[in-house]
Amino acid sequence: FRPGDEVTRAQGLSWLHAARPFDDVAPGAWYRDDVEWGRFRRVVTGYDDHTFRGDGPADRRDTVDTLWGLMDAPTGAPAHAFGDLGAAPGVSWAVAAGVVRGYSDGTFRPAEGVTRAQAVVMLWKVAGRPVAPALPPYPDVSADAWFAEALSWADGHGIVTGFPDGTFRGGASVSRAQLTAQVSALAHTAAAWAPGATIPRTVV
Repeated sequence: FRPGDEVTRAQGLSWLHAARPFDDVAPGAWYRDDVEWGRFRRVVTGYDDHTFRGDGPADRRDTVDTLWGLMDAPTGAPAHAFGDLGAAPGVSWAVAAGVVRGYSDGTFRPAEGVTRAQAVVMLWKVAGRPVAPALPPYPDVSADAWFAEALSWADGHGIVTGFPDGTFRGGASVSRAQLTAQVSALAHTAAAWAPGATIPRTVV
């Protein structure tokens, strides 16, 4: 580590910049604590202009990289074979772990938005596919919906919530703020992980 070495002004400035909260996440924002936890743990990243853009949609690459960060950014997975994506260790890990798949045409489509249903299923897979004890409590989600078990698990552990009208709206886009809040909720709920699942150091 060389603790006695001098720190240059450039190094000090870059460290302060990295430690600074995102410029567009107000102190009273409903997701501020989740973003600060994620930033500190290197689970979430912002943009070059030091913004987080929480209202923006979470895309496939962003979502996978966030989950990869949650799992301590594991390495060693075989490289992905997607023609529309360069080196992406998070995507390689997610494919090898069965968290996400590509499309039949050999693409990953990294900029494609992620729905609320898709995000819940990815979180559920990361947590080890825990058994859900109840059916989803939302009138717009049938018991045989492809994401029903994952939603039941996530709802039962307080990882996701519905809308004031009681619906879940699985086809709606998930925002960067919503995704960060869900990942933070999973990291703060040790009981949500399946028995035998790999528990990352990010879990509080």
